[in-house]
Amino acid sequence: MKKQVTKQEFDQFINTYPNKLEIDVAQMFEPPLKTWNDFTIAPKWPDSVVGFSKLYDGSDYYGGKQPEYYIFEKYYNEINTKEK
Repeated sequence: MKKQVTKQEFDQFINTYPNKLEIDVAQMFEPPLKTWNDFTIAPKWPDSVVGFSKLYDGSDYYGGKQPEYYIFEKYYNEINTKEK
C-alpha cells in the first residue's frame, strides 16, 4: 500500500532513508512519475521503488494540480520505527 504524504514528509523520508537511492522518471505514465529506487531490496523497477511523485506541474493541462508525493507504507513504517 502507498501513503500520500506532504512534500516535507517525503523529503524527510528520502533524506533519512538508510540505503542509496537512484532516481528515475517514468514518462510512460500520465502524469510522469519520478521514482526513488532502492536496488538492494529488488533488482529491477518497479519492485525497487520506495517512493514516488506524480509530476503535475500546476498547468491548465493538469487542472492546476501540483505534484503529489507517495511513500510505500512498508518503508515509511520501517524508517519511522527506527527513529523512535
